[in-house]
Amino acid sequence: MVVLAVSAIFWSKECEDAINGGTVGAYSKQASKDLLDLTDMVRGELSNQDRTTLGALITVDVHARDVVDELVHAGTSLRVTDFEWVSRLRYYWRDDVFVDMVQASICYGYEYLGNSPRLVITPLTDRCYMTLGAAMFTRRGGNPLGPAGTGKTETVKDFGKALARYVIVFNCSDGVDYKMTGKMFSGLAQTGAWACLDEFNRIEVEVLSVVATQIATVMHAIKEGRKRFIFLGQEIRLIPSCGIFVTMNPGYAGRSELPDNLKAIVRPVSMMVPDFTLIAEIMMFSEGFSSAKVLAKKMIAIMELSQQQLSKQDHYDYGLRSFVIPIARAAGSLKRVDPDAPEEVILYRTMLDLIKPKLVFLDLPLFMALLSDLFPGVELPVNDGGSLRAAIEAELTENNLQVVDEYIVKIIQVFDCKVARHGNMIVGKTGAGKSEAWKCLTRAMARLKKLEPDNEQYQKVHVHTINPLALSNDELYGCFDSATHEWQDGVLARIMRTVCKDESPDQKWILFDGPVDTLWIESMNTTLDDNKLLTLLSGERIAMPPQVSLLFEVEDLSQASPATVSRAGMIFFNTEDLGWWPMVTSWLGTKSDAVLVDALRKHIDKYIEPALEYKRHNCKELVPTDRLSCVRTFMRLFDSLATPENGVSPEEGEHYGALIEMWFLFCIAWGLGGQLTEDGRKKFDAFMREMDTRYPAAETVFDYFIEPKERAWKTWESKLSAAYKPPADLPFFKIMVPTVDTVRTRFVASALVRVFQHTLLVGNVGVGKTMVVQSLLESLPSDRSAMVINFSAQTSSNSLQDTIEGKLEKRTKGVFAPVGGKKLVTFIDDLNMPQKSTFGFLPPLELLKLWVDNGFWYDRQRCEVKHIKDMQLLAAMAPPGGGRNVFSQRNGACFSMLNMTAPNDAQLRRIYGTILNAKLADFDDEIKPMGEPVTAATVAVYRAVEQELLPTPSKSHYLFNTRDLAKIIQGMTQATKAYYSAKEEVLQLWCHETFRIIADRMWDHGDKEWLRKQLDEKLSSVFSSSYASLFEPFGGGAMPPFVSFLQDGVDPPPYEPVRDMVALKDLLTERLEDYALEPGNSAMDLVLFRDALHHICRIHRILMQPRGNALLVGVGGSGRKSLSRLAAYVAGLKCFTIEITKNYRLNEFREDLKGLYRQAGCANKPTVFLFDETQIVTETFLEDVNNILTSGEVPNLFPKDELGGVLDEVRNAAKAAGAGETQDQLFAFFLERVRTNLHVVLCMSPVGEAFRE
Repeated sequence: MVVLAVSAIFWSKECEDAINGGTVGAYSKQASKDLLDLTDMVRGELSNQDRTTLGALITVDVHARDVVDELVHAGTSLRVTDFEWVSRLRYYWRDDVFVDMVQASICYGYEYLGNSPRLVITPLTDRCYMTLGAAMFTRRGGNPLGPAGTGKTETVKDFGKALARYVIVFNCSDGVDYKMTGKMFSGLAQTGAWACLDEFNRIEVEVLSVVATQIATVMHAIKEGRKRFIFLGQEIRLIPSCGIFVTMNPGYAGRSELPDNLKAIVRPVSMMVPDFTLIAEIMMFSEGFSSAKVLAKKMIAIMELSQQQLSKQDHYDYGLRSFVIPIARAAGSLKRVDPDAPEEVILYRTMLDLIKPKLVFLDLPLFMALLSDLFPGVELPVNDGGSLRAAIEAELTENNLQVVDEYIVKIIQVFDCKVARHGNMIVGKTGAGKSEAWKCLTRAMARLKKLEPDNEQYQKVHVHTINPLALSNDELYGCFDSATHEWQDGVLARIMRTVCKDESPDQKWILFDGPVDTLWIESMNTTLDDNKLLTLLSGERIAMPPQVSLLFEVEDLSQASPATVSRAGMIFFNTEDLGWWPMVTSWLGTKSDAVLVDALRKHIDKYIEPALEYKRHNCKELVPTDRLSCVRTFMRLFDSLATPENGVSPEEGEHYGALIEMWFLFCIAWGLGGQLTEDGRKKFDAFMREMDTRYPAAETVFDYFIEPKERAWKTWESKLSAAYKPPADLPFFKIMVPTVDTVRTRFVASALVRVFQHTLLVGNVGVGKTMVVQSLLESLPSDRSAMVINFSAQTSSNSLQDTIEGKLEKRTKGVFAPVGGKKLVTFIDDLNMPQKSTFGFLPPLELLKLWVDNGFWYDRQRCEVKHIKDMQLLAAMAPPGGGRNVFSQRNGACFSMLNMTAPNDAQLRRIYGTILNAKLADFDDEIKPMGEPVTAATVAVYRAVEQELLPTPSKSHYLFNTRDLAKIIQGMTQATKAYYSAKEEVLQLWCHETFRIIADRMWDHGDKEWLRKQLDEKLSSVFSSSYASLFEPFGGGAMPPFVSFLQDGVDPPPYEPVRDMVALKDLLTERLEDYALEPGNSAMDLVLFRDALHHICRIHRILMQPRGNALLVGVGGSGRKSLSRLAAYVAGLKCFTIEITKNYRLNEFREDLKGLYRQAGCANKPTVFLFDETQIVTETFLEDVNNILTSGEVPNLFPKDELGGVLDEVRNAAKAAGAGETQDQLFAFFLERVRTNLHVVLCMSPVGEAFRE
């Protein structure tokens, strides 16, 4: 700093002497000669400190020479008062050092800032200095603004170095509030330091307005020349040298517009396009390159041509920070290592090393051609990677991984980029080998540390992995507790603080394995750039030492801003470099039987690649998967099924090879084709038959399994019993009629679960995925336990983590495992239902991915790792749409995926015909045969509804699936032999149930009339009847409501049509009066008009059904709650609703739910829980209600100490029911009681977005 200041003072004096003496031309020659002398010195043997000093001196002197050259062009009439001279940054000694520029004169600060490099000064920098200097002189702030990578922050920092002022860079985020900025400005005013508020317009616009007032207060006090002033209610001292600068990227995502009162006090400086060539030239000059001018032009030409001709990728960036500066620095480092090498070769090699790693497969040849054109004849010596390559090969071989040349080159590129930058991003699709690359590199570096202990490049590596989307921003970086106002550390803040304090030479890598979006990554901008600082909202600034690096593993950077992309090194992994073959080869390496390996290798060569290619070009998947996941599924299936128990054993003799091939074909069909749609499976079947003609002729390859004893293909149909009849006492919701789809899906899923493969069933709504999984869970061996979690739109990564941890116990410090030493199978239903984050990611799935890949997640309070052992995931979901979201392939790659195809009409008729036939078996002879035709007619009506009544923005609830079909049949099972003795009575019931299930959700009378015509048409064509004739006895031909409360004293009460509406009204009026007389009830002033009567009957019908729950859609005041209370009273159910008070929050809601659960589960009292949209204080309420509806279990509702008391209350009842006495069995019995007794009535308004969302 002293050298630069003295040099600047002498230069200013010599320039003025030359101007006054008319010898500017001679001085220009002298300046050029002095510069060459400095460049010669740089090429010599120097210490790091001296090299940095000389580099900074050259950078400043190059600009000084350019200024003198401009003065020469100004002519001989130049005076020292002319603008050409006074507009320059000039240093003078006037009993003190002063820095002048135009009318501004600022005292030198004498703040020692260390021996650091200086910024290349271009005409743009000069203009920025001039504006910022004038702003300081007129007591204002400065506001450099422009795109990423134009040097805004660095210019402010370098201006601070020029004036010897301490500059604090603070990375702003939307979490910054006025209290934080107030503390900062208070500190600046009292110390005289400068602040550069980076990404200033990420602060919320409401806060910006207050910040403007704070800045204005400080500036006003400086302008008035005060020594002390009042700031935020306190009198503080004022050192007038303080400065406030803000930088901005206008127009980027998550940015605000500056308010007018702030614009008035910060001078804007537009920084658009810097002079790349000049910057490159000066930087290379300061690195000791003699041909810097020519090389700089070539470098910039390559940059511009790449920008124009290479493909457009999210991770490509061409600018100062990402292209010019790193290449110039790396070239300087190479030159120092090999000073005799030709300078062209050094630059060529540097560009190859830094740019080639980020290129996608298709851009590589084009980039190499560009380099060849601009560097003709340049040939690099062959670099085999030396000891690093040997170590990588050894590690791959040791870990049963394959040595692939292209992959080893990529791993070496990761190492090279890590040496060049402290922040790097490994980008590429799933299956490209990103994770194994950095893992292999860490092992190789540890190996080399032992072999070459003196080489500082090779150190042991400690990796700290975070998935940033599995945590909220507050949990990642830390925040102030809203209640106590105490600082709570975030996971990243804790890790950064720990690793940055560690002074050991071991390398510490912080790995961000998850999507990058601007919400969290922008807060790391100062960490990724040359500042290497993590700034927290508490004001703490954590500096990164050289042994700490940041590594990001991402699928793409579609949601990252240019500000982020330009700050990190990029290594792109092409899926083409690896493919599936290395994984399969490693798998074969685990097999010890040579005959099996040879047979598998032959079949793999024949089938896998052609099958994958055929599938890619001709078949459609319900949910897209990647090739590697499909091949992995095939491998896991083969491991599970090709066992001695299934005939795959050398003991089978001559049949051994045949059985290997049969199981191979079975696993190929399901591993590679199990994700396909029905149509895709037919095409894949044609392909498989073309490859092998030994399949049976009928059906598709998916319709057969292998019978090992007979060594033959058998149809799944043969596993079904034609005489299957559901047990008479089995509740409707537990009936599962086996079909080809359910049997084969359960078989394949069980095989995957058996080998601990995480499995995902996909399929359209209502195809039976959940029932298949539940039947699979019920048949788990005794050493495994099961847990069911239902995702909803409100599910967060927090609630998922709490739910799972509620089923675990602590084994050792930081290690948790399922209770009782069992292995836990966690079934997650509706996996893709959680609400998307701002940029389209699903945080609960990111939490699961963190665990699947690493076996742990973080304790959100203590910020410590929690290892989760002995858990396996089983999931189900419908394809995206209707509130279900798309997730990334990286999330999908955690699972083996199977598509459960929708049952065809024949299977639907079989399922529901079986149930209805069983119900009608003991009815009169006229009714007995009606099961089949009623089921066929129901399926036909359902298909017509499915195709015609599609959801629209105004009918968003028109979502029909096979569950509606099941509900119609369930309604039919309410018929009793004593009251349904004629065919017409059964058909009346059928029409009524179809109308209730389908028409009750309709508000359009036209749609209801369309449905009536569909029923009329089926009555005519199937039953030779008509809608009008059926309901003629009820007066006017209108369908009456069916109810089960007309006859007292009959058990069970008959479900019958209302023949006299007047009598119904009298009966309900009487019940309404009785309701008012009950203790705790208040009188309801209801007018029981026709529609109200119908609604009461409909609600009562739902409440009387097993596990019947209702969603009532209507505007406020339409009687939803009053009619529900009356219907509940008529049904003999207690009605409960929460009472919202000022402080009613989640804890109070949970306490109410506990009481509700005790009433329904312990006291065994049938209860209605009435809940409307005005009571949704937080989204978590809806999440809990969703859990009640889907599984009956609200996770962690009862703490462990309370749960024991609850289970004790049901112990005797469970014993009497034969339900078992273990804690799990008692809890299951308790939940079963709750689900039986608790009916939820949810009231929603169709007005606004809430209902649709």
